[in-house]
Amino acid sequence: MHSPVRVLGNRNVLHKYINRNVLAVGSEVKPAGGEAPYVQVLLLDSVSGRRLHSARHSNCAGPLSLLLG
Repeated sequence: MHSPVRVLGNRNVLHKYINRNVLAVGSEVKPAGGEAPYVQVLLLDSVSGRRLHSARHSNCAGPLSLLLG
């Protein structure tokens, strides 16, 4: 069944719609203190500045290539 939203595990709602103002930002984070590096990916609305979604991928390293389709 098609649904315009996805309910996440923490009960937040992720809206599935085409937004021409979405900006993807990815960064590699190398924490101090022996923690494993990770990659942080953010989806931002470039008009309002609101964070639409974020994800953290453990044990990953850069460089990053992002594609929004």
